[in-house]
Formats: sequence, structure tokens, C-alpha cells
Amino acid sequence: MEVSLWNDCFFSFASFIVFVGSASSLQLSDCKEFKVIPPEQYDRNVSSLTDITKRPLGYMYAKADYPTVQSEVKNPCFYVRNLTSRNVEVMIQTRVSGKTVCVRDNKKPTPKTDCAQGGTLSLACWDPTTNDVIFEFYCDPGKGCDTDVQFWFRLTPSPPGADVDDWCLARNSLFPHDLKEVPIPRDKEPTVKSSTTSFSSCNFLLGGICLLMLHWFAHSLEN
Repeated sequence: MEVSLWNDCFFSFASFIVFVGSASSLQLSDCKEFKVIPPEQYDRNVSSLTDITKRPLGYMYAKADYPTVQSEVKNPCFYVRNLTSRNVEVMIQTRVSGKTVCVRDNKKPTPKTDCAQGGTLSLACWDPTTNDVIFEFYCDPGKGCDTDVQFWFRLTPSPPGADVDDWCLARNSLFPHDLKEVPIPRDKEPTVKSSTTSFSSCNFLLGGICLLMLHWFAHSLEN
């Protein structure tokens, strides 16, 4: 029994080392740069949610594959540069509600990690420890991820020189699912004349006809 317990512990420890090692071995060249979009340039069209090439509210699309024993999974990863004395807001929303996806950085020796369990994750204060930070997104079965997961994510650095604590507290960001349909203005409804107005017009017309008839009758008598 002791041998079996030791083997189980060794296997768990080895798996942990591999897990952490794979996360911390990423280089910038392995990942894509996340293009930050200024808020005033956000795509706020609700139709962008159905097009994975779009950037709704500045978010970007990605997909994390479910890890298998038979194949090595390449997780999507993105980097943000020039983060010295700055903070980063990390926002995630899975395309299918209720799914789980996790994120970790390349901090050594132990990456910082968090998961969007239940479909969304909002972290306004991801404190970087290096000038350039890699964010890796992955499916962790131990956290409830049970299949490939598609998601929207956004990485927003605090402005250079800003008080990072105040900036963190002031963040109140929206998820893509917060986009609403812009109501289409209804055509201007035609003005309906009231029955009173119609009745008055009719009386005026009849009165005019009566006057003309009286004038004609009087003229006939004179002749």
C-alpha cells in the first residue's frame, strides 16, 4: 500500500511539474500580440457577436481545445507589452453560457491563474510582474471544462501614469452579451382626423351649398 501511495504522489507531483512547466516555457514568439482597441472605437453592433472575425466591445475570439492523452494541445496565447507600473483588466465570456475556460500568465516559477467558471470572468486588477506578459487560455478538466470551448476575451492595460488602484476600482466593463439591439424608429404614424373635425367640415360645406341655392332661388324670383 505504501508503494502504491508513493507512486500516486509521485505521479501527481510529476503532472504538476509538467503543467507548470508548459505554462512558463512560452515565449513571445509563440503567441500573438493582443491589439488593444480604444473604447471610442469599439464595435457596438450586436451582429458582431455572430462573426468571430469582429471585435465586439474590443473583445477577441479564441478557442481552447480539450486536452487529451493522445495529442498535445496548443493553447491560444496572447501577449501585452510595456506593462511596467501598470495593471491589466482581464475579461472573458464563453460563447456558450455556463462553460468554463481558464487563463494563466507566464510568471515564474508559478503562474497566476484564474477561471471563468459559469461563463464569465472579470478581473480588473491582474498585477503584472514583468514588462511583457503572456496570457495563455486553456481548458482545465479539474475546473469543470469538459469540452472544447469558444470564448471572447479582452485584455485592457491601465493608462500609463494612472493610479492603478483607482483605475481598478473604477472599471465597470461590459461583456459582449451586454450588447443590445438598437431599436429601429417606427415610421411616423399618419395623423387621423377626429370625427369632430370631419363633422365641422361637412357642416361648413352644406352651409355653403344652401347659401348658393338660396341665392339662385332669389335670383330666379326677380326674373
